[in-house]
Parts: sequence; structure tokens; C-alpha cells
Amino acid sequence: MKKIDTFVSTVIGLLGLSFFALIVFVSILGENHRIDFLVKGFFSDLKEGNYTTLCPLLNLENQRSDTCPDRLFLLELALLSRFNLLESDDYSLIISRDHFWLPFVTSGRVDVGIALSEKKKNMFEEWMAQLKNNDRIDRFMTVERQGGAWVITAVHLDSPALAPVMADMAKKLDIGRYVVKSAAGYTLQPIEIDVQNLSHAERRLFEHSLKKLSGGKPVNRP
Repeated sequence: MKKIDTFVSTVIGLLGLSFFALIVFVSILGENHRIDFLVKGFFSDLKEGNYTTLCPLLNLENQRSDTCPDRLFLLELALLSRFNLLESDDYSLIISRDHFWLPFVTSGRVDVGIALSEKKKNMFEEWMAQLKNNDRIDRFMTVERQGGAWVITAVHLDSPALAPVMADMAKKLDIGRYVVKSAAGYTLQPIEIDVQNLSHAERRLFEHSLKKLSGGKPVNRP
């Protein structure tokens, strides 16, 4: 009888320990997924053109603050170009962390790589795209654990996989083709616009320029 009691106590103890370990694992898994939510929030704002929210995340110490919206616009355009999605109205985001965060074991700093793909219909397709993806921009963003929460501490626009694409896109498009900054606000450039023959990148630039004139409010794409 004593042996049975010992066996039952051992089983109950192991079950309790396993349950506790499961709770800890799920909690840690959730904290790692919070990084993904943070990155998805960044791209959601980027899609919507909420540049005021994102500008503090860019290092613009040696540049005028009014260049930030243009940098973010070029960032999204460069990413779309990099992943052959310029003609797409929407896309899916593939996120890759450089390591799985474990409290007291791994660093509280995580570098995040990203890739864009055609818009997936459901979570299963997104999961399969995550497994198959080998073409990504590593260390696109850095997040750090601060005060028990994850925060974006850097967006690496100088990435070798991204900076040349942004520079090439800026050169091809001429960001001030339609609108230039003036002392009183913005000045329209004297240019004739054939909206029917604009490329996909030029259409996005035209939309971005109109948004400047509207004070940052969304406009319908021509």
C-alpha cells in the first residue's frame, strides 16, 4: 500500500511539474510572438502611410525631419521592388527572428529578418510560405526587451540588401517630381501628368505626393 501511495504521489508530482513547464513554455512562446505582432504593426502603419508614427524609429540625425515620410515611402517601394510586388495592392509579411528568446538565457535583443510575398488566403498558406522562404532581408529590424515589453530600437535602412535598391528607386523616380517642400508648405511642380501611362512605381509616387498636399490624409490611387 505504501508503494502505491508513493507511486501515485510521484505521478501527481510529475504531472504537476509537466503542467507548470507547459505554462512556462506557452508564456515564453507568447512573448516571442509579441515580436511578430510588433513587426506586423510596423508594416501595417507603413501600408497605411502612417509615417508620423514610424518616423521616431528611423535614425535621421543628419537629415531634415521632413525627409522622413519620403524615406519611409521609398522603403516600402524598395521592398516591393525587391520582392517583385510593385504591381500588387497587398502582400503578406514573412518574419524571421535570429534566435528564440529565452529569459535569463538568451539576449534581450533580437534581430528580425523579413520577406514579402503575394497575399496569402489563410494562416496555413502563410505558415507554408514561412517554411519555404529562403530569400529574405536579414537584420532588417532590431527589437529589444525594455521594461518587460518589446520595442523597436532600429530599422536598418543601410542594409546591403536594401540600401542600393532604395538609392536606385530614388534616382529613377525623382521624389520631388510632382511636389517640392517650400517655406509655406509644398509647391506643385509645373509638369503634365499622363495618369494612364504611369508605371506602378510612378503611380505610387503620385499618390504619395498628393498625400503630402492633403496633410497626410489618404488619397485614392489614380
